[in-house]
Amino acid sequence: MSKEIYTPNPNFAKGAAIDSMDAYWNLQNKAIEDYEGFWKDF
Repeated sequence: MSKEIYTPNPNFAKGAAIDSMDAYWNLQNKAIEDYEGFWKDF
């Protein structure tokens, strides 16, 4: 399995619900720290 990360076109990312890896990691950390709150807010 490859560990490469492919970055999307910035214009495409602007319209995405998760627009960056930082946003992804923030969501993941929230899910770990507050599982029920994560799904409540989602």
